[in-house]
Amino acid sequence: MKIFTQDRTRIFSFSGDVWATETPDGGHVVAEKANGSPYIGTYKDIDRASEVLKEIFQYYRDGKKSYIMPLE
Repeated sequence: MKIFTQDRTRIFSFSGDVWATETPDGGHVVAEKANGSPYIGTYKDIDRASEVLKEIFQYYRDGKKSYIMPLE
């Protein structure tokens, strides 16, 4: 699956673990570890980051080939 990052500057192939987490400065993000890439989106709280993560998973389950990270 290809994921277009929230800041619209990168497209990468989803190939490993993706998770919702809190950054040391208190931000909430969805990040992808396998490629050593930086955050793919930053959201107002961990609940929103988790919602986005669930959306990515649903797209993957449905066999979709791409996902665009929401702006908010």
